[in-house]
Amino acid sequence: MIHYFTRIASLVLAFGFFISCSVLNSSHSGIKPSDKLSETEIQQKLNSINDELSSDSSNADLYYKKGVLLTDLAQKKTDPSERTSIYRQAEQSLQQAADIYQDSSDDEKVHQLLKVTWSNEHNNGVQLMQSDSSSQAPNYERAASFFRNATAVIPDSSISYKMEARAYYKNDQPRKAIQVLEEARRNISRPPSLLLEQLAYLYLENDQPPKAIEVYEEAKAHSDQNVNLIHGLSNAYIKAGNHERAVKMLKLLTKNEPKNVIYHQRLATELYQWASEKLGNTAQALNNGTQLPNTSYATADSLVERATSEFQTVNQQLPKDWEQKREFAFFYQDIAAKYQKLLPLVESQQQQAIHSKIQHHLESSLPLLEEISREHPDDRQLWQSLYNTYSYLGMEEKANNAKSNL
Repeated sequence: MIHYFTRIASLVLAFGFFISCSVLNSSHSGIKPSDKLSETEIQQKLNSINDELSSDSSNADLYYKKGVLLTDLAQKKTDPSERTSIYRQAEQSLQQAADIYQDSSDDEKVHQLLKVTWSNEHNNGVQLMQSDSSSQAPNYERAASFFRNATAVIPDSSISYKMEARAYYKNDQPRKAIQVLEEARRNISRPPSLLLEQLAYLYLENDQPPKAIEVYEEAKAHSDQNVNLIHGLSNAYIKAGNHERAVKMLKLLTKNEPKNVIYHQRLATELYQWASEKLGNTAQALNNGTQLPNTSYATADSLVERATSEFQTVNQQLPKDWEQKREFAFFYQDIAAKYQKLLPLVESQQQQAIHSKIQHHLESSLPLLEEISREHPDDRQLWQSLYNTYSYLGMEEKANNAKSNL
């Protein structure tokens, strides 16, 4: 049986970014600062504004004042996780003010307050994440809360979503990281390709290849020349067992990076897997009594030829890689075994063609097996394969010699 290659290691190192932002200066544009007010006093002012809004719901200044007070109330909370719901109320009130102000000069103070508040929360999270390099371990849960607050203030802030997801990922909470990036995907009209790439990577890492494929395809639609995306998508198709689509992606990768041996190895293996699938489907159809034309094997034959070409490319690039040669030899052996299973199922006029394929693949495996056995004379599995192959091909003297090494 062929030994499968290790899956391609991802080139995309998700969440490997430390992002810092300059903090904007805060100005409340004439609103009395409430930093000296107690939470009770702030709440009393909010109640008064709410009463006014009940009778004057189109007053932008009232909504703005309410947003300022809610922002200050949130910042009274020492635990950042307690601020989030208050910030959401503040964002809603400030957006209502902005909608009424529209493009007037007063509109700018709304956006300025949102930016300043966002920056304070986001930067607090960044500082905690950067403590990763200090002797004290970072508090990822607290950092995530700061980033969550930043997205409560500016709901389409992609960088804050990415950093929150990164905090959860570093804290061994990948499912929470996925939830954060899915929220970003919903809230941002056109999510950045990198954000989608990170989300797809997480789905793949958490054994959800169909979801990974969906997200990778969405990202690829925005950036179809991104090699990292094609790499990730090929991984997702491989893990999903979709050999046809995996081959398509791997062909693009080998075209972009023709000297990348791993891509050629993976392409060869996926071509083999696809051919094996085709041969298996053929055997199943024959077992079910379906009559198949001679051309039924054409696709599998073509895939085997393409796999052989890729294996040969790798063999030329890695002439002393004995494990690779072993994979190549067992590829031939396994394909021969799959054709052998078809023999009792096909019509008599087709059996000679199948016999020829079996013999061809076994003969092709012999030079590789012999070369490896000279390098590794104590490998009993190799000698067993040589004995079986020599015996099948009627090479009795060599079969006996191989048997003596078992």
